[in-house]
Amino acid sequence: MKDIYDVAVIGCGRMGGTIDDEMWRYPRWKGPYSHAAGYTACPRTRIVAACDPVEEQRRTFGDRYGVQGENLFADYRDMLAAVPVDIVSVTTHAPLHCDAVLETVGAGVKAVFCEKPLASSLEECDRMVAAAEAAGTITAVGTLRRWGAVWNQI
Repeated sequence: MKDIYDVAVIGCGRMGGTIDDEMWRYPRWKGPYSHAAGYTACPRTRIVAACDPVEEQRRTFGDRYGVQGENLFADYRDMLAAVPVDIVSVTTHAPLHCDAVLETVGAGVKAVFCEKPLASSLEECDRMVAAAEAAGTITAVGTLRRWGAVWNQI
């Protein structure tokens, strides 16, 4: 087992890195909320790369989470080819999840954490699950609120 796992985030927007800025309005909900803030709070993970097609979001993410410019990419395929990582979070819009997860699994990444919903169709879900099982990739889907005290009160 490694002491520190290298992480990449696909999608530098709201769930990838900025939702924490909004959550002060909900003091009963405890953070961190974004994938990047969660990795930053964990002493056994370090964010080493990220990608987003929007340059401003990449730059903001890099500044906030200490990712160097050469490890910020517009395309996740370029990132996966250039930077070895152990864990990838997929935080893009749902229609993009399937391709991103399949490419990530195909690149040999050990673990993938995909934001909800997992995919846009059951067929896409089946393809992603089959690929992850065949590769031995650990996978998780971001449905964490289901165990939150505030969420369960509703």
